[in-house]
Amino acid sequence: MNASISTSADSRAWRADALRAGLFAATLAAAGLGGAATAGEVPVAIHVPYGDLNLTSDAGMQALLHRLSAAAHQICDDSASRELRRVVRAEVCFHETLENAVVAVHNERLSALHRARAMGGAT
Repeated sequence: MNASISTSADSRAWRADALRAGLFAATLAAAGLGGAATAGEVPVAIHVPYGDLNLTSDAGMQALLHRLSAAAHQICDDSASRELRRVVRAEVCFHETLENAVVAVHNERLSALHRARAMGGAT
């Protein structure tokens, strides 16, 4: 099983602006979260495998949410920027991307865990 993480048109436009400005490049080789992107490419989607997880356990749900969160961070990261506007956009991108990924998995336990973490402010 895989979940696909993608971003909204606004987020893609923001990433295109960041790329044109040369602010960051993405590399996706970590932890089996997707294929590698070459320097200068910004991922539009990452496939997150979770067939190895037991989704009936709390540990499995937490691991899946962690994988989805890591992928959303990879897509939306703009840590090289010190501009408040860009940092805020990256945060909005992250939260929207993670929310969309959780919904796409169609698992109520995962959705409940995500809501609980969002209420506590943890990502």
